[in-house]
Amino acid sequence: MPNRVRGPGTTTTPVGLGPLFRRLSRLAFLVMWVPFVGLMVGAIQMGEGSYGWAELSPLVQVSVVATFSLAVAASTFLVLAGVLGGASNRRVLSNGLEATATILTSAETGHSINESPVLAFTLLVQPSNAAPFEAYAEQVVSRLHLHRVDPGQTLRVRFDPETLAVALLDLS
Repeated sequence: MPNRVRGPGTTTTPVGLGPLFRRLSRLAFLVMWVPFVGLMVGAIQMGEGSYGWAELSPLVQVSVVATFSLAVAASTFLVLAGVLGGASNRRVLSNGLEATATILTSAETGHSINESPVLAFTLLVQPSNAAPFEAYAEQVVSRLHLHRVDPGQTLRVRFDPETLAVALLDLS
């Protein structure tokens, strides 16, 4: 899904398959609780004892299959989000054009890697040979470097001129 050129002041949203799979993972984990509750209700109604699959009520059977399926889907989506997001970032870092970007907003995503937060940025990217555009990027930022990512700070970035995907360079 290509990212369209945005003028200053417009809102941006995550693009690409990485953020899409992360949202699908969250949705699958949330929806998973519906059949899980059905499983608990069905288990309470059965009473004590040992049961084979055929002896379980239809509610319990459907709930077990649905809960397991949604858990597998959510886990798969989460892994795909990391793999595809990393692949996209590596592609932009190796093939992208260099530019400067001003941080418009930064916020924690709720994820962390090795106790370093993953931050979501809205950036005003200013290429030397094209019009400025707003872009969305996520980056793991060491707690030692959090002062470098306040709104208003300027960073070096690489961007893909076709999709306008952005990767940050200055955050070691």
